[in-house]
Amino acid sequence: TCIAQRNDRRKTRKMPQLSDWFQQLSTAQGILLLTLCLLSLGDTIVLCRVLCPVLFRGGRSYPKPETSPMISVVICAGAYLEELIENLPLFLQQDYPTYEVVVVDESEPGERVPQLSNLRAQYPHLRVTTTTDTQRFMSARKLALTVGVKAAQGEWVVLTEANCRPASPHWLSTLASRFTPGVEIVLGHSALSRAHGSTPCLAAADERWGNLCALGYALSGGPYLGERRNLAFRRQVFFDHKGFAGYNHLSGGEGDLFVLGVATKANTRAATHPNGHTIGPPPSTSADYARGRLAALQARRLYPIWIRRHLALPQYTRALLWIGALALLCCGTPTVWVALGAIVLHRLLHFLLLLGCRVRLHEPVNFLYAWLYDLVAPALALSTQRLARHAQNAKPWR
Repeated sequence: TCIAQRNDRRKTRKMPQLSDWFQQLSTAQGILLLTLCLLSLGDTIVLCRVLCPVLFRGGRSYPKPETSPMISVVICAGAYLEELIENLPLFLQQDYPTYEVVVVDESEPGERVPQLSNLRAQYPHLRVTTTTDTQRFMSARKLALTVGVKAAQGEWVVLTEANCRPASPHWLSTLASRFTPGVEIVLGHSALSRAHGSTPCLAAADERWGNLCALGYALSGGPYLGERRNLAFRRQVFFDHKGFAGYNHLSGGEGDLFVLGVATKANTRAATHPNGHTIGPPPSTSADYARGRLAALQARRLYPIWIRRHLALPQYTRALLWIGALALLCCGTPTVWVALGAIVLHRLLHFLLLLGCRVRLHEPVNFLYAWLYDLVAPALALSTQRLARHAQNAKPWR
């Protein structure tokens, strides 16, 4: 009798249906739910648009070309003299037949680095050039780069930084595998070493995201951005387009602007194999990080407007998705689980794409700070845009 009564209760019990759940929603909750679904779909499309090219096409190796053109590696000493002396032997021991390393020493005549003379005696393909006293009144970094390119003797020029090191002895040969006929620009990837501390980790997460976006856009034929830490171009193209002549008033971003003025889908290639990367340190302090972002945003104001919107789209979709999820969380019980599910799915998709890209590029993954950066990225973008606007509108001192 008890078993029969239990079966009867199970038959008469009404199972909750999806239509009943929708009937519990108010009009505002339904609009917010639909908006969140659209925002989640849009952010998923943007993430896949940026990261899927790196995931499926990154890390490829290409056959060596039949000829080995002369390559000139240009490095500006600047303020990284100790890092230069440490990293310079790695640049001078590349597995490539014909290349030279041109170091531009920007220090005063009485403060020249003596280690450079010792390295010149050991490595005959090392050349050192300097800037004159009258030239130092111009934009120091762009002037040093221009002096280095003029002193170069190779058909191809590779720009990098003194605080960077090549990922392997096959760095130049990996870049040279993309020096095919008709190609004038080769975009290399600049990886970051593992950071320690909250500020360097957040700064590294921001720079890694920017580098992944630039690489993904380049692989898909979108906006081309040139990382000065790993950028190769034909020497003649540099002079045909007057180099960095139009960007002397900027404190950074000249590599991006030069590439945007030269690169097309036909004459630009990307070198994504891990052997062709350079590895540099992330910003060590919040002041260095803010200074770098401010310089990048000042240069970004000179981009075409469609490229600026293209680059800002991931930040906008991410911010709108978080706002929509928080609005649903505050609306009441029926929509809480939908908002939490959207957040979990978004984070899971982001982490899987990020993990795949990092594995392809052999970069370290720090999911905790990647998650934190995803939360604070809209605020960082807004604050640095305000700083850039303030710096642009400030009156010069007379």
